[in-house]
Amino acid sequence: KKVAAAVGWALIVTALSHGFIDSRAFAHQVSQTVPQLTTEQGFSNFWRSWWWLFVKGWHVLEFLILTMLVLRFVRNLWAGAAIGLLAAGLDEWHQTFIPHRGGRLSDVAIDMIGVVLAVLITWRIRSSSSRKVDRHGLAFFTRNPQKAKARRKSFVTQNDFR
Repeated sequence: KKVAAAVGWALIVTALSHGFIDSRAFAHQVSQTVPQLTTEQGFSNFWRSWWWLFVKGWHVLEFLILTMLVLRFVRNLWAGAAIGLLAAGLDEWHQTFIPHRGGRLSDVAIDMIGVVLAVLITWRIRSSSSRKVDRHGLAFFTRNPQKAKARRKSFVTQNDFR
């Protein structure tokens, strides 16, 4: 199931990168959809200035999600990052075959921001879940319960937290 979720998301990413949206047609569609909020010219001006935030932000988000899904079944963070990088490279290569699209190394670098964020989030989640916080707010590793108990008892005794 975990592999299927990652493969399914990768297919969605591929399908979305297979398309091309003309910015003029997009501005026209937005102005027709929400005419009370903007005009076609107004949205075109906005889009010319801010398109990169939405488009490149989507790149980051889609590869963050993909890598998080991969890291659900790949325990090694480096391997998960490598799979994310491979997927980003293949996605950009795929775009070289699509009319009006092109694969860019800069887009792979932007995709890697999502991959790195996913690795950092996963690392943080995994490292915090392997710790237990006792009633004093102190974290002790719980992989060896006897050692954790001894550390806790030693710390409390030394610092007189009773």
